[in-house]
Amino acid sequence: MLKLISARTRSHSLQTGEIMQYLPLPELTYKELKADFKAAPHLAVIDELDLSGAGGVLVKCKYREDGILAAAYLFKKFELQSGHQLNVAEQEEDDDAETDADYPSGEEPYDGEPKGNVPHEVYSILYKEENLTSLPVITSRELSNAYNQSPPMAGGFGFHPYQPSWGEESKTKKPYWFEGKYPLVVTEGPMSFVKPTEAFKHVGRFIIYIMEESSFFPEEDLPTDTETIDNFEKTLRFELDFEGCRIASPSSVYLQGVIAECAREQGYSLSKTVDRVKLIELLKSYRGHSFASYQDMEILVRKAIKKKKSRSKTLTKADFDKVFIIGETHKKASAALKPSGAAALLDQMIGLDDVKAQLVRVIKRMKFDKQRSASGLKTSATHMAAVFMGSPGTAKTTTARIFGQMLCEEEVLNNNQFVEVSRKDLVGKYVGWTAPTVAGLFGKAKGGTIFIDEAYSLMSEGQKDGFSDEALSEIIRQMENNPDTLVIFAGYTDKMKHFIQEANPGLRSRLTNIIAFEDYTHEQMWGIFNYFVTKEEYVLADAPLVKERVEEFIEKMKELGPGNTGNGRLMRKLFKSAVSYMAEREAQDLRTLTLSDVEQAAAELFRAEAAVLREQHATGSRIGFVV
Repeated sequence: MLKLISARTRSHSLQTGEIMQYLPLPELTYKELKADFKAAPHLAVIDELDLSGAGGVLVKCKYREDGILAAAYLFKKFELQSGHQLNVAEQEEDDDAETDADYPSGEEPYDGEPKGNVPHEVYSILYKEENLTSLPVITSRELSNAYNQSPPMAGGFGFHPYQPSWGEESKTKKPYWFEGKYPLVVTEGPMSFVKPTEAFKHVGRFIIYIMEESSFFPEEDLPTDTETIDNFEKTLRFELDFEGCRIASPSSVYLQGVIAECAREQGYSLSKTVDRVKLIELLKSYRGHSFASYQDMEILVRKAIKKKKSRSKTLTKADFDKVFIIGETHKKASAALKPSGAAALLDQMIGLDDVKAQLVRVIKRMKFDKQRSASGLKTSATHMAAVFMGSPGTAKTTTARIFGQMLCEEEVLNNNQFVEVSRKDLVGKYVGWTAPTVAGLFGKAKGGTIFIDEAYSLMSEGQKDGFSDEALSEIIRQMENNPDTLVIFAGYTDKMKHFIQEANPGLRSRLTNIIAFEDYTHEQMWGIFNYFVTKEEYVLADAPLVKERVEEFIEKMKELGPGNTGNGRLMRKLFKSAVSYMAEREAQDLRTLTLSDVEQAAAELFRAEAAVLREQHATGSRIGFVV
């Protein structure tokens, strides 16, 4: 159960005409709040920071809302590690101790009439019973302007000319937050070019700086000055003692939990007819670039309750359906859930971020070369080949199928034919049979994709193996004669590296697209387990506890030795085994997997693998997971 579901900023119109944005802080201590990190692992990076003596924190995030939520936890941690709360008495003492250094431009504090009212009005919002309970939230532009770092800017990208009145006004009138010593939350949009470096050197208080990463452009296409950003970060860390962290995008599992918690807080529960995964996907598609992370989950639940006609306290799929606009817009949003092509299938796969990025680059290059060639321009030889290497269960075969589909859709390949083979399919039974066998394979897959699993088994080790050498030589010849056919060599990482190093020059020169599949993280493996649960229309009872047991199981499997996590394959086996235990129970509703089902399945799989490992040590043979 989340202790802090959201952190929402509020607004207040001050007597000066300024609009004050502020973030109410949770009443719980940091030690109490950090329990949330089990259900919100994307925020767990906060716990690794040491804020004692820090000048502030630089927070990078995709969604501003996640940065604001992180700010609530960060302040509570700062409060704990600094050893006290900043109260009104300390604030006034700090104000009395102001020196000329607090005014970098040399101006005197504003002595106009509003000074006595504004602090009182601001403090009444920020403080309760002399304790700080809210933080001002300002923009990086406001911070820069307040310290005369740059003139006001009119809108997006154009600089506004200097205005005579602006310079004079900045020397006499400062924003409501300027004279305080309480911490500030400073936000920066994804397209901001204002870096308030100099302002930080004068502000003299703890800053939580939220840098929102753009969701409008791929990372390599961001129209920003990366050198300026890097220098800004280095200055904050080196000169101003800032700590830094990146808040990853929240997982689907976390957002599902937020939906459930929001409903529970308002006295509702979710019907089993509600597919939370699809609901989140629909909402993301519906909102597009306006998607606001966990805050959209709150709005979704509130709207579903508002549109509910019956008095039932259970929210159903029909209730959520009413939230979305009926008509063409809704149809388009719903259609977006269905894969519009191979690219959508790749994007929906859990993890594999680096692999996805590499494949997109390879496809763009192959398409580019084909277009140049078709235009009669000189084009360097393009080898339609790739190497996929990684541990078992890292989705190499599935990704290869999608890769071939993407190339077909981009008209780089002529068809979507996919042929998966291994050594036994390539090496003939008798002398002279291997070359025709390989040639027949290329004829069958011409214009499509050939996936050679455990490709290193084709390389002769030790004694001379004429069959293997003949197979590799014929594969090279056929690749030369069939440049329109994609060949993917796949296998375990270490063996594939050896295969590449030891391959003859003709083959090695063609293996330029090498894709490494990293092992899945615990969070990703949990997501894969949930994928199997949802795909086959099951539901989990006590999901948070099940998640803990699954992660414990993964750790125990690791203890058996390197390479024993099994990745996605292990999660599929765990799910199938849990369903078997569910089937044995007399009290079951055909859908709900219990904590006991998963625990028994995990214990069984661990015992089986440990037994196989003991046999492996006894015989000296190398063996993988039990199938």
